[in-house]
Amino acid sequence: MIYYSSQNIAILNLIDNFCNKTNTKKIHILKVKKFQKSENDVFFIPIYGEEELNYEWEKFLNEYANNVNNIGKSLFFYLYGVYDLEINKSSTIIKQIKNILKFLSVQINIFPLKIIPELVSLESLLYYYRHNFKKDIYNPLINKLIFFSKEQLLENNFQTVDFTSKTDEYSSIIDKLKIKQKKQFLINLLSSITQENVILNRVKTINMNEVLKKTKNSNIVKIQLKSNGLKDITSLKGFTLLEYLNLTANFFEIINFNELPSNIISLNFGKNRIEQIKIENENLKIKKLIFFNNKINNMSFLEKFPNLEYLNIGFNPIKEFPKEILKLKKLKHLNLSYLPIDSLPENILQLKYLKTIDLTGTKILNFDDFVFKAQKRGIKIIS
Repeated sequence: MIYYSSQNIAILNLIDNFCNKTNTKKIHILKVKKFQKSENDVFFIPIYGEEELNYEWEKFLNEYANNVNNIGKSLFFYLYGVYDLEINKSSTIIKQIKNILKFLSVQINIFPLKIIPELVSLESLLYYYRHNFKKDIYNPLINKLIFFSKEQLLENNFQTVDFTSKTDEYSSIIDKLKIKQKKQFLINLLSSITQENVILNRVKTINMNEVLKKTKNSNIVKIQLKSNGLKDITSLKGFTLLEYLNLTANFFEIINFNELPSNIISLNFGKNRIEQIKIENENLKIKKLIFFNNKINNMSFLEKFPNLEYLNIGFNPIKEFPKEILKLKKLKHLNLSYLPIDSLPENILQLKYLKTIDLTGTKILNFDDFVFKAQKRGIKIIS
């Protein structure tokens, strides 16, 4: 659809010719009663004086921006006036257009010259239109999320989608979604995501255990689900290709590794309430485990992870060094910070690939002697 307001004969003739060449209908902005679904729309807007939208166009574009049928379109703006041929990209009218339409997830194309019929040809307008038109490449459900929440995502590209609010950079825009059946919408959205990396932290208004349990996704490889009130590890079964999982600051108490997706190689359970770990068979895939700040006092399960390269068991009620760590022959980084232990076996330094040991907040006897021996073997002690 072509939207216009001009009464100028030359501009009207130009618009009519544009309509004929593109097989597009036109309508005066004061006669619009409803907006149609389409892939693109064209706007011929007059600019005079201070080069800003007049009252009619500002009102019209705000109405356009609040209609769900206009989400995800490719929009073309042709501006005409009497001063300066080139369009100033930092002018007020350009800022107004972008600001008014910011929650529609539209592609905004602004012809770089003002439309002066005797200087700018119809062919140049048509060429710009035909060579800049692109179909919406983003997930339509993400576009709707932005529209109904009136918030921008912190990141949204081919690789990553981050549902953190771009406004405050900490809250989830899911909580600002203003629709009925929010839970089902989120299930559909998560199931449709094609990006490999998803960040979905701090959702407070939906039961995320129920949402995740009904989600089926075979694209997501890495997901952050921090501070979502999660309790049920079985809710992640539907993420079949998941390799990196961050579940920091949730409410887990028991972790059964047999109920996790089978491709996991990195797990972060920091700042939970975990007291018990269940695992039947050796897990040869997991290379990174973080259990920092939990309630685990038995680390015998560690021997089930022979390929661990990174281990963080700091801030747990462990009174003795877990001997199972000595069996982790591929371990590179070990975090024992804030453990109530007072000694370390010297043969921990015999682990071939060990590079760092974090002993922050510990009270190890003969600490200086241990550090000296570690440094001789090229192992860095953090304290």
